[in-house]
Amino acid sequence: MVLGLVTEEQVRMLHAVVERPRGRGLRWESEALQQVLADLERPRTALPTGEVAALLHVTPQTVRNWVRAGVLAGWKDATTGRVFVSSASLAPALVQRRVLPDAPVPGVPDEEIDAEIAAARAARRRGASSA
Repeated sequence: MVLGLVTEEQVRMLHAVVERPRGRGLRWESEALQQVLADLERPRTALPTGEVAALLHVTPQTVRNWVRAGVLAGWKDATTGRVFVSSASLAPALVQRRVLPDAPVPGVPDEEIDAEIAAARAARRRGASSA
């Protein structure tokens, strides 16, 4: 879950804090803090839909729809079935949200969504009638 963006200054302050527990004999605590810092500093090339949804203030399903429609660059993990979004493709969407916060980010047309819902309902009805 994304709680917010961390600035470089905050990361520098955390580096100073990490050393304090080690100096007091709290090696495990220091190593845990170092792992958190390493995760913060590691460049992320992809984000899960939940994190992208939190950043863009939309639902995870909306993000999956945008990936499927090609609005955001992403892919579905073949093993887990989870959808990931390229972090590079987020920059335009984040800029648009900052400049025009109430404007919707382009997505899948309503007609396409309605057609998918109708197709899913029809498939469900066919499955229920054959059972």
